[in-house]
Amino acid sequence: MLDIRLIRAEPERVKAELAKVGFQAAELDALLDADRRRREALHTLEQLRAERTDASKAIRDLRTRASASA
Repeated sequence: MLDIRLIRAEPERVKAELAKVGFQAAELDALLDADRRRREALHTLEQLRAERTDASKAIRDLRTRASASA
Protein backbone atom coordinates (compact mmCIF):
# COMPACT_ATOMS: atom_id res chain seq x y z
CA MET A 1 0.00 0.00 0.00
CA LEU A 2 1.26 3.46 -0.85
CA ASP A 3 1.29 6.29 1.63
CA ILE A 4 -0.86 9.21 0.46
CA ARG A 5 1.82 11.61 1.72
CA LEU A 6 4.32 10.05 -0.68
CA ILE A 7 1.83 10.28 -3.53
CA ARG A 8 1.20 13.96 -2.73
CA ALA A 9 4.88 14.78 -2.37
CA GLU A 10 6.19 12.92 -5.41
CA PRO A 11 3.32 12.20 -7.81
CA GLU A 12 5.51 11.96 -10.92
CA ARG A 13 7.86 9.46 -9.30
CA VAL A 14 4.92 7.38 -8.08
CA LYS A 15 3.32 7.49 -11.55
CA ALA A 16 6.56 6.32 -13.14
CA GLU A 17 6.92 3.43 -10.73
CA LEU A 18 3.28 2.40 -11.06
CA ALA A 19 3.50 2.57 -14.85
CA LYS A 20 6.05 -0.25 -14.64
CA VAL A 21 3.31 -2.54 -13.33
CA GLY A 22 0.63 -1.29 -15.72
CA PHE A 23 -1.16 1.21 -13.51
CA GLN A 24 -2.77 4.06 -15.42
CA ALA A 25 -1.50 7.56 -14.60
CA ALA A 26 -5.06 8.89 -14.98
CA GLU A 27 -6.13 6.79 -12.00
CA LEU A 28 -3.45 8.41 -9.84
CA ASP A 29 -4.53 11.83 -11.09
CA ALA A 30 -8.11 10.99 -10.12
CA LEU A 31 -6.90 9.91 -6.67
CA LEU A 32 -4.99 13.17 -6.21
CA ASP A 33 -8.02 15.18 -7.31
CA ALA A 34 -10.28 13.30 -4.89
CA ASP A 35 -7.72 13.81 -2.12
CA ARG A 36 -7.55 17.55 -2.87
CA ARG A 37 -11.35 17.84 -2.75
CA ARG A 38 -11.46 15.85 0.51
CA ARG A 39 -8.85 18.09 2.11
CA GLU A 40 -10.75 21.20 0.99
CA ALA A 41 -13.98 19.79 2.42
CA LEU A 42 -12.27 19.02 5.74
CA HIS A 43 -10.90 22.55 5.85
CA THR A 44 -14.37 23.96 5.25
CA LEU A 45 -15.79 21.66 7.91
CA GLU A 46 -13.23 22.84 10.46
CA GLN A 47 -14.06 26.46 9.67
CA LEU A 48 -17.76 25.80 10.16
CA ARG A 49 -17.10 24.02 13.45
CA ALA A 50 -15.06 27.00 14.64
CA GLU A 51 -17.91 29.35 13.70
CA ARG A 52 -20.37 27.15 15.57
CA THR A 53 -18.13 27.15 18.63
CA ASP A 54 -17.83 30.93 18.52
CA ALA A 55 -21.61 31.30 18.17
CA SER A 56 -22.19 28.93 21.09
CA LYS A 57 -19.81 30.93 23.26
CA ALA A 58 -21.55 34.17 22.29
CA ILE A 59 -24.94 32.70 23.17
CA ARG A 60 -23.59 31.45 26.50
CA ASP A 61 -22.16 34.87 27.29
CA LEU A 62 -25.44 36.59 26.43
CA ARG A 63 -27.38 34.18 28.62
CA THR A 64 -24.93 34.71 31.47
CA ARG A 65 -25.27 38.49 31.18
CA ALA A 66 -29.06 38.23 30.98
CA SER A 67 -29.16 36.04 34.10
CA ALA A 68 -26.84 38.36 35.99
CA SER A 69 -28.92 41.44 35.21
CA ALA A 70 -32.26 39.78 35.97
